Amino acid sequence: MRIYVACLASYSAGVLHGAWIPASSDVDEMEDAVRAILRASPFPNVMRRDWHCESCGADETLTEGDKGGIPPCPHCGEMMVPNVDGYNGGNPYPSAEEYAIHDSEGLGPIEEYASLSDIARRVTIIEAADAYGIPADIAVEAFRDLADNQTEPDEFFSERYHGAFSSWREMAAEYIWETQDINQVPEWLINHIDWDSIARDFQFSGELTAYQHDGTFYFFHSY
Repeated sequence: MRIYVACLASYSAGVLHGAWIPASSDVDEMEDAVRAILRASPFPNVMRRDWHCESCGADETLTEGDKGGIPPCPHCGEMMVPNVDGYNGGNPYPSAEEYAIHDSEGLGPIEEYASLSDIARRVTIIEAADAYGIPADIAVEAFRDLADNQTEPDEFFSERYHGAFSSWREMAAEYIWETQDINQVPEWLINHIDWDSIARDFQFSGELTAYQHDGTFYFFHSY
């Protein structure tokens, strides 16, 4: 999984400047990669500096304001100090300010201005779904539709994923064979079971939600 991060100052100037970076569940890791791309921009439009908060230990990269001065920590409100271990030894440096995600791989559809937190969350969802063989775009869509804000991806897929089938009919037939004592029914009578009608009952009940991908239906318990 990866994203292509493009510098918007360069893009506005008609120059393509950007790079592919790994999509990660670690936001800080992606932020470091994005800052490196913007620092290398051929069209820097702001001055930035790396700061450190001695009170809470946070490290931040902030755009220099018109008045300069020492900024308060966005986490605890205490005054920060230049981060001598950061880029350029804690001194200001030129950088581009804005970026956009112009392409992605392995993540499903990504909005151009998706936040890195959104990317990290999506990576977590896709990694949890991968254990069940669920495609990335199906995993993201099902989690968005059916999970609440408190649900963790591992929990969601272990409890709500029902399986992959070629059709509602196949799913319904397998469910009936697994949950009902069909072996006690004579074979001649089994041949008269209307599996399509049973499948429609499942479909209209709302108990299961299906997502289709490349001819396969991925079923999830709706609640």
